[in-house]
Amino acid sequence: MLGISPAYYQLFYICTMSIIVLVYYVKIKSMNVYELLYTQKSMNFMFFYSLLFIVIYGFRPAIYGFGDTASYAYTYNQLRDGYVVGIESGDMLFNQFMLVCSQLFPVKYFFFLIEILYIIPVIIACLRLSEKNAPILLLFVFSALSFYSYSINGIRNGMACSFVILSLTYIRGGWLDKLICAALCFVAYGFHHSALLPILCMFSAYLLPKPKLMLFIWMLSIFASLIVGNAVADFFANLGFDDRMTNYLNNAKDEAYLFSHVGFRWDFLLYSFMPIWLGWYVIFKRKVYDKTYILLLGTYILANAFWILVIRSSFSNRFAYLSWFMYPLVLGYPLLKFPVWKTKHTLKVALIFLMQFAFTFVSWITE
Repeated sequence: MLGISPAYYQLFYICTMSIIVLVYYVKIKSMNVYELLYTQKSMNFMFFYSLLFIVIYGFRPAIYGFGDTASYAYTYNQLRDGYVVGIESGDMLFNQFMLVCSQLFPVKYFFFLIEILYIIPVIIACLRLSEKNAPILLLFVFSALSFYSYSINGIRNGMACSFVILSLTYIRGGWLDKLICAALCFVAYGFHHSALLPILCMFSAYLLPKPKLMLFIWMLSIFASLIVGNAVADFFANLGFDDRMTNYLNNAKDEAYLFSHVGFRWDFLLYSFMPIWLGWYVIFKRKVYDKTYILLLGTYILANAFWILVIRSSFSNRFAYLSWFMYPLVLGYPLLKFPVWKTKHTLKVALIFLMQFAFTFVSWITE
């Protein structure tokens, strides 16, 4: 697909995902509860699609139109030529990773490797979280709002968060699993310091698995953001634990550009609320107490609460991603694991699955 406009790459993703989502929508709603929850699903198709995605988008041309791909390519080529100018401070693990790769192969293989590291950890996580329904859970991830964007833009952030996702599947295991979790967290933080937020939220949810407390914190964050406003964003900016965070919070852009990006985004808040509402229903109405689910939900809620506190900052989408990268897992895991509804469970699962992608599709149309 060399020489093809970046817009066609996204169009290819939207078109193929639309077809796959519709096919799986029909398949899911035609199943009974036993077939959906307890029968083994083949991963062959999603493995194939994942490989296709890695190849197509991993070997994309390093040109403007693919977010920050071009700027990474410029830095990479500078390193290949023996210059170190352009490497950002911090994220030393990623910097060393880029430096080593630059001495081994051209930039096109670097982006291919990044794509592998973005997708493979998620595949493994889906297999560990839901062995029987791993392909459907993985499709939840592929069809989510932020998936495509962070495969080509914010690639360090996307890759780091994929390692966080995988670490979530190990934290509740024995000591060896906990060591693996710690190693994955170290890699995630080394690739992008912003991963520290979901990592801290994960450990908080693990050490204090209290769904009521988490829901209270989330609701409290809305009131705090509405009442205190920009003072909260300024407070976190002044902490300065990540230079990019301070820049995002303080960044001043043209007012016309910022109008759609800055302010209290009720639409995005409603979008963020859907997995939380489902969690409330599953845990408190249906009385399902699954420790893995509470860990996933708690990590998502706490990270999303932070985004709400800084929702008025420019580039708040970057902060939203620090919770939204978990959105499809928090949404899909209980639907594919438990009979959440007493009647028409599979139909409701199919509709939620379709609605999640519908938000992605509408966002693409209106961007």
